[in-house]
Amino acid sequence: MVYSTACDVLIVGSGAAGLRAAIEAVKRKVDVILVSKDDIGSNNCTAVSAAVISSSIVHLEPKDSPEIHYEDIVRKGRFLCEHNLARILAYEIPCEILMLKELGIRFSMVRDKISSGWAPGHTYPRGCFCVSRSGLEITKPLKNEALKLGVKFLPNVMVTQLITDLIDEGVNGVIGINRETGEPILITSKSIVLATGGAGGIYKYTDNPSSMTGDGYVLAYEAGAELIDMEFVQFHPAIEHPQLPKHNVPYHSLIARGAVFRNALGEDIFRKYNLVDTKEMTRDIVSRIMMTEILEGRSINGKIMLEISDETQLYSFDKVFQKIIQLQDIKVKEKLLL
Repeated sequence: MVYSTACDVLIVGSGAAGLRAAIEAVKRKVDVILVSKDDIGSNNCTAVSAAVISSSIVHLEPKDSPEIHYEDIVRKGRFLCEHNLARILAYEIPCEILMLKELGIRFSMVRDKISSGWAPGHTYPRGCFCVSRSGLEITKPLKNEALKLGVKFLPNVMVTQLITDLIDEGVNGVIGINRETGEPILITSKSIVLATGGAGGIYKYTDNPSSMTGDGYVLAYEAGAELIDMEFVQFHPAIEHPQLPKHNVPYHSLIARGAVFRNALGEDIFRKYNLVDTKEMTRDIVSRIMMTEILEGRSINGKIMLEISDETQLYSFDKVFQKIIQLQDIKVKEKLLL
């Protein structure tokens, strides 16, 4: 038997983007359904993130501004990004942060301003972070707000196809399957928002959830959309250690505390390429250096070594990960593979 329903706006995906889209849509007095192939708000990149969002204005640095943020995005994006979209992001994110705060997301505060951290590529410290440093602190309040406003949730539904030209010209709905019961699902809708995330889960080594398989790309492409800039996949060093869970490496903080990234020859790979200023250590440059060393045969079984020589260097990691390191009895002077 086919489960069939209809709505004004259908959101596919339940990370921060999907949940915010659902909240914004339902405020406009339309009927909204949000579909997720997992539990709502759980198995997505927002949920597993460190809950950090970069924004000007809302933090402690009075000299920062949306224009400076925009310039940082364009310059450190090697002028390859879409400038109009970068400007929208830089100028609208402060209001969005305040909106998230009103919705119950607990940012770390210093008096009436949000506490912020610095990251390479940013002129000022503008990484606004949540108290727990867990992305669930973003998705849970958004989920609760959407539910309170009347958004209908359909969890564990895998959308397999966009329906085109069924009622009117264009995309009119989706076909899917309930992953728990195997029941086919048909949803017709006047508007559809794809907020399915990327495809980072398909890589052999990844800190993305397994659900990040590029579903939205396929759905859109098969419905006739043109996909652009598919080569721009973000890479970031991550720990590969048998005793430790997947975890991003805060390399700029580690280096500032004296940790060293070495190849199989024992060379400090960043000094080798004259990259010594942590302000310039953006993810693209760091990833290219590491991959160059791997491709040219100077890796350790396809990996780069992180040399921890002092206990204070572990403070670069969040408190939960520090505790895991202590419980696993991983000593200082340990060499972790990335």
